[in-house]
Amino acid sequence: VSTALASTTDFQTFTRHGIIFPPENKDVVLFPERIGGRFVALHRPVGATRFTRPEIWVAESDNLLDWGNHRPVDVPCHPWNADRVGGGCPPRPHPAGWLTIIHGAERPAVGGEVGRYRGAWMLLDRNNPSRVLHVDPIDALTPQEPFETSGFVPHVVFPTGWVEVDGACHVFYGASDCYVGVASFQLQSAFPRQE
Repeated sequence: VSTALASTTDFQTFTRHGIIFPPENKDVVLFPERIGGRFVALHRPVGATRFTRPEIWVAESDNLLDWGNHRPVDVPCHPWNADRVGGGCPPRPHPAGWLTIIHGAERPAVGGEVGRYRGAWMLLDRNNPSRVLHVDPIDALTPQEPFETSGFVPHVVFPTGWVEVDGACHVFYGASDCYVGVASFQLQSAFPRQE
C-alpha cells in the first residue's frame, strides 16, 4: 500500500504527482493549513517486520511531494487501540489545538483475525502536532449495526472524513470494508473540551 498525490483545479482533469510516502504507508491525512510555514501530514508507516503496533506518525514538507522530519505521535495505548492506531479524518482547528478523528483496533481474540475497530477524538498541540493533548473514544463510532459487525472484515468502523453543518458533526466512515456510513452528532456535546 502506497500513498500518491494528485491535484486538480476543476475536478475534471487531474495531474498525478506519484508516490509521496515510502511504501508501505497509509492513513495519510493533511492538515488544512501550514504549521510553522510547512505542510504537515499524519501517516502510518507499516513495515514487513513488526517491532511496534502500527501507529501514527507526523511528517513535514515544503512542497507536498518531499516529506521529512518524520516522528511518531505518542497516542496512549488503551484496550480499544492496543493492536493498531491510525489517522482518519483531516484535522481541523479547535480552540485548544487541532481536533481530528482517528481509528484504533483492539487486539484480536484469535490470532490471524482483525480486532474490533472504532473511532476516537484526538486533540493535538497547535504548534507541535506530534504532541497529543487528549484522546477519547467516540461511542457513535463503535461497530453496533449489522452492516458494521458483519461483512468482508467484520467489526470495523473506519472514519475517513467529516463536515460540520449548523453545529452538527457528520462523520463519514467505512464499515466492515464493505459499506460507507455516516454518524451524526452535536460536536459541542461530543467533544466539549475547550482547554
